[in-house]
Order: sequence, then structure tokens, then C-alpha cells
Amino acid sequence: MRMGFMRSSVAFLRLVELVGGIGTALLGLGLSLYLILEDSAHGRPIESWIDLLGPLMLVFPGIIIGAGSYFQSVRNKWWGVALVVLGSACNLFLVTLNASLNYVLLEDKRGQRIVRADFIFAAIAFGTALINTVVLDRFGSKSE
Repeated sequence: MRMGFMRSSVAFLRLVELVGGIGTALLGLGLSLYLILEDSAHGRPIESWIDLLGPLMLVFPGIIIGAGSYFQSVRNKWWGVALVVLGSACNLFLVTLNASLNYVLLEDKRGQRIVRADFIFAAIAFGTALINTVVLDRFGSKSE
């Protein structure tokens, strides 16, 4: 009875990790699209690929977190947690600290809310990735 409960808890935590990782990736994409649309609404068109570098820096950590969450929770690869930790560190620095400061200085409430939601999803993915790493070998999954 206890083993069944633990296995269902692990399955639930893997689902939460996957949702956190995919949510972080989607919010990073949404934040970068928001930046591009705000620039174009104020009459500043995209002139070169360098103009896309800033928004891409907001997408990159989310993609790394999403990929790591997928590999760990769906494919049962223990090294997926390294991608989640790396992506979370990049997300903390690039998105939460830098973009959040910019939105606070510009007094843009929508941008601040997107950054906060992105941070929450990244924290959920990070926390459940660490928990899943601890219980991965114990409660039955094949890993490399």
C-alpha cells in the first residue's frame, strides 16, 4: 500500500515538474514576443538580427528548463536535472533580475507580472526536479 502511494506521488511530482518546465518555456517566449510587439507599437521596427538578441535571451533559459524537465520526468534521465539547474540559474540572472529591473524602472505592470509568473514556474520546475532526482532511483525508473 505504501509503495503504491509513493509511486503515485512520484508520478504527480514528475507531472508538476513537466508543467513547470513547459510553463517557463512558454512564458519566456511570451515575454520575448511582448518585447517585440511593444517595440513595434512604439514605431521601432526590427532592423537586424541584433534587435532579436535581447528577446532571445529571455527565451533561452526557458527552453533549457523545459528540455531538462522533459528529459527527467518523461524520459527518466537523471542528467535532466543539470539542465534544469543551469536553466534556472540563467533564468534567475537574465529574466528575473535584468528584465524585472527594466520593467520596474519603466513602470510596466504587465511585464512585471510575466516576469513574476516566469520565476514561479522556474522555481516549481527547479524544486520538483531536485525532489525527483532524490527519489528517481529508489522508486523505480530506469536511468542511464
